[in-house]
Amino acid sequence: MSATNAISGKGSTLGYASTLGGSATLVSEVFDLSVPEWNGDHFDATHFASPSSTGEKVKTGWGELSDVSFKLNYFKTQAATIYGLRNVPKYWTITLPDSSTIQFYGEISKLGGDQVPNKDRIIQSATITIISGDITFTAGS
Repeated sequence: MSATNAISGKGSTLGYASTLGGSATLVSEVFDLSVPEWNGDHFDATHFASPSSTGEKVKTGWGELSDVSFKLNYFKTQAATIYGLRNVPKYWTITLPDSSTIQFYGEISKLGGDQVPNKDRIIQSATITIISGDITFTAGS
């Protein structure tokens, strides 16, 4: 019996919809996927009498969300779909193998950049920029 609760990423999916909670279209043959990272913003409020001569930081109330990157196997029908989604805002959903979901509103802001190798598969890479709102995590059942 294993002492960990870790799970494999096998079976994770990436999908998009035109409306929040709408029926998602899956992106096919994704094999590498990042999840959005939230970073709370602070400003430096250090002054000459700061306790223990240590810097002080104050929350601004704002946060920043990272981009989401993914890689997929190239095939022409999928490439045509992905190219058509550039700069088109969608509701994106990452579904993990335990049925947990991470949802956000964004658009493909970067596409391509990988080589076409002589002896290996052709890979497409893309970046989704979160353009407004927050990320929503829903634990699987």
